[in-house]
Amino acid sequence: MEELLQRILKTVKNTPQAQIRESELGKWIDQWFLQDSTMAALLFSNQNDALKKSMLEFKLSDLWANDQFTNSIPKAESTIQDSKNVVHGSDIKAGGNIHIGDIHVHLPGNPPAASNEAPPDAAQLQDFRNLIGQARTSEVFEPLQIYLEKNAPHQLNELLILKTRWYDLGRNERLGILSRHDANLERNQINMGLLELLSPRK
Repeated sequence: MEELLQRILKTVKNTPQAQIRESELGKWIDQWFLQDSTMAALLFSNQNDALKKSMLEFKLSDLWANDQFTNSIPKAESTIQDSKNVVHGSDIKAGGNIHIGDIHVHLPGNPPAASNEAPPDAAQLQDFRNLIGQARTSEVFEPLQIYLEKNAPHQLNELLILKTRWYDLGRNERLGILSRHDANLERNQINMGLLELLSPRK
């Protein structure tokens, strides 16, 4: 998985988004990762590679059990030149039709158009707060992402950072890396960040 992560990061780093589908690996990345607007925004942003890698690891952990996904991973056939790990003339092949269920497409540079829709639904915001208060934070991220895409796309980066911290927390707890005190502290900080995100902006 580590080799695949590095291939994805390197391809995205060295390829303009508008040209990403010009290679087989780029088409594969677009199909599996860039249909999620938040992931696309992160991968083509100036954020550090550690944050990008963390989100990719989370996405891969979900996809790895999917046979269609694992069977579609392109195999690199590259030539290494100049002994500096520079790849030239890559010939990467992949096949199969890919379908991602309920992913929303809003790529960077093409944000959702502004409209004269009604103000954000206060009741829906309260539902998110209630879930957090009931210790059901994990149920907030996906619907809140959809809500922000429609109503406040400028806040998506804040949500992405909190989402990354949340899944890092879960992984670190499973691995026994964090003490109960530190885990509770991080969980409370994430919840406070979400509540602040849900507060009216002046």
